[in-house]
Amino acid sequence: MGFAKLVDLMHHSYDRGIRFVELADLYGTHIYFREALREMKRDQLAILTKMWWRYDGPEDQVNLPERQQMAKTALERFHHELTTYPDIVLLHCLVKKGWDQQMGPYMDVLNDAKAKGQIKAVGCSCHNFEAMQTAATCPWVDVMLARINMKGGDKFMMDGTREQVEDVLRTARANGKAVIGMKIFGEGRLAEQRDACMQYAQGNGLLDAMTIGFHTPDQIDDVLRMMHKYPAKTLV
Repeated sequence: MGFAKLVDLMHHSYDRGIRFVELADLYGTHIYFREALREMKRDQLAILTKMWWRYDGPEDQVNLPERQQMAKTALERFHHELTTYPDIVLLHCLVKKGWDQQMGPYMDVLNDAKAKGQIKAVGCSCHNFEAMQTAATCPWVDVMLARINMKGGDKFMMDGTREQVEDVLRTARANGKAVIGMKIFGEGRLAEQRDACMQYAQGNGLLDAMTIGFHTPDQIDDVLRMMHKYPAKTLV
């Protein structure tokens, strides 16, 4: 899209009332949003980003103590790139059942940042059913980013059947987790059925928020019309 078009798209979303923004270190979106933020009121926003820990070394050595410094450096870089601390920081793309035992150095650093008031909430994005089950019961997790849509299954970018995922997210909500839905349109595979997808997402009572990727202002306006058409159901 180029720098100017992406920043303009972010401005359009803000002008239309969107106040929750999902970023990620892996996406390279921090510096784009920093520019857009110049025209926004920071205290109106909820900014989420995700920490891509895999670049720090072998995945079987994630629990080494030196990973703490890597996590601290990453968080300070986020602050520099955004000119503000994000509100929510997630561990990006967890795919193992025992991740809560593996990711201790990163979890400790994010806990410390939360205790200092630098960030408000911590959690994870999951791309595996067992990893999501772990997140639903892990006391450390404040926020879960979970793949959910009306179809379910691998074909539509989910970690289980719709019923299986719904059951895990009910457990998460019962344990006080905030739940953010992703892959609402099946990563584009359900774009032609997006009205029904939005009806499901708004009506399942499981999602505090959702993330949807956009390329054009018309796409933003279309999704907002659908959200207005299907008001969100009371959360379980």
